[in-house]
Amino acid sequence: MPDPFDTDYVNLTSPAVAHYVIAPSDATDLPVRPRAIYVNTAGTAVLQDNDGEAVAYDLAA
Repeated sequence: MPDPFDTDYVNLTSPAVAHYVIAPSDATDLPVRPRAIYVNTAGTAVLQDNDGEAVAYDLAA
């Protein structure tokens, strides 16, 4: 099947190009830095930036 987006520049509004399952862990970093995260379970996500600053976000499913 031809891909109509094959030559498009990948940005935040582009269609997804890969999917990964994220398992909750306080000890393991994600293997790939995602562009976006789809949440289907309520909880708290803690995101850490390049400078080591961590921010907690309450998530709704």
